[in-house]
Amino acid sequence: MKTIIRAKNLSEMSENKNNQTEPKKKERASTKRKKVKFLEALKRNAGLISYACKSAKVSRWFYDAHMTGDPIFKAKVEQIQDELLDLAEAELFKHIKTGDKTMIMFYLNGPGKKRGYGNQPAPSAPSDQPQRVFNINVKQAKVSNG
Repeated sequence: MKTIIRAKNLSEMSENKNNQTEPKKKERASTKRKKVKFLEALKRNAGLISYACKSAKVSRWFYDAHMTGDPIFKAKVEQIQDELLDLAEAELFKHIKTGDKTMIMFYLNGPGKKRGYGNQPAPSAPSDQPQRVFNINVKQAKVSNG
């Protein structure tokens, strides 16, 4: 006998170990509150996961479990981290515009690499080919004032 399970939409469904579709368990209100607290703490703690966990009083396991099991939670975490990266990039460009040479070099060593800037190692011969060694003797030429 086949059991038919009805759900209002696909978000209420999940797959079990045998790839059979079954209704998702309803999320507890306490879990929802913890997620909200964590996301707020993540913003306050500059995207640092361990500090956000401590601040929100949730375990690292809680964070890891919901990052892998809840795509909405994962998207919100990534959005917060992207916003913080945008803020850092904005500050970097402020320093570049003022002529800060250290920040200019930092930028050229990162995104500038695609245009040939940055600390790049000297090209070397492929490992499957023998390397040639040249010894050059330079002697100082005598110049006569003749």
